[in-house]
Amino acid sequence: MRDAYRRTRTSAVSFALALTLAMAPAARAQSRVTGADLRGTVRDQSAGALVGATVTVTSAETNTARSTHTDASGRYFIGALPPARPSARR
Repeated sequence: MRDAYRRTRTSAVSFALALTLAMAPAARAQSRVTGADLRGTVRDQSAGALVGATVTVTSAETNTARSTHTDASGRYFIGALPPARPSARR
């Protein structure tokens, strides 16, 4: 009887572990459903990259802002923005 209990307990623990591992990618993927990343390139009138330009994204609802600077190629990235109607300016 003890062996049957031990096998049942081992099976239950194995099942719980397998279920947890199977659900982990789905939980991680779902965690970014409600946000967005913003990336782009800032260029001047002659299509040259603007290095060190400040890019700011402001939430229209909360008036909170996030800023970054462009890199040596004029590229910028602002990650994990919360859901909102953003406005961007350089």
